[in-house]
Amino acid sequence: MLRLGGPGATVRGSGNDLEIVPLATLKTYLNETGTADDVLLQHVLDNVHFAVYRDTGSRVFKLNAAAFDEVYDGPGTQKLNLQQYPVAVITSITYGSVTASTPTFTAARSYTTAEWYPVSSVGALYTITNEAWPAGKHVLRVVYTAGYGSTAMPPDLMDAVCQWAGVKYSRLKDRRWDTTSQGREFETTQYTLNEAPTEVRRIIDSYKRLEVGIG
Repeated sequence: MLRLGGPGATVRGSGNDLEIVPLATLKTYLNETGTADDVLLQHVLDNVHFAVYRDTGSRVFKLNAAAFDEVYDGPGTQKLNLQQYPVAVITSITYGSVTASTPTFTAARSYTTAEWYPVSSVGALYTITNEAWPAGKHVLRVVYTAGYGSTAMPPDLMDAVCQWAGVKYSRLKDRRWDTTSQGREFETTQYTLNEAPTEVRRIIDSYKRLEVGIG
């Protein structure tokens, strides 16, 4: 897959493209009412958001105003998998070729909405007739918007981000949440060495892209 434009360039700060949980929500989760640690909390949150983006196969969960502009290899079948989902709007689908040095896409034809239909929840586009999508390297350009709106972001994913950010923040503040055992006799404390808590990892893994290597 070749991306010509779209969300994902801004990955730091409030409201960035990869945001799943805003800073205010994380502070409520942590019961942090002051502002002294806002910069630190935003830094931790940005790092968790980027880790989720990386670990789920470059999924952007936030519904951004900008559309994804991507060029895919033609599968030669009736199903085309998009990089991002759930799909909100398909703006255009065109067939053509890429000039790699720029890169630019030169369209040879446009598909009408009578020729395909989406399964929006998984980002799949199917041809309506028995004719397959064409086969070939970088021949299908799709412009579309995808992601969850602010009120539709999956609550388990939001909770996982808050848990992970909370663990990282507490480590930095030496108020660790990941204690596994404590011993009074020798005043010893043991911690988990996992980067993300087990339950957090399970949730994030459930949001990995369904099919990897599309284009």
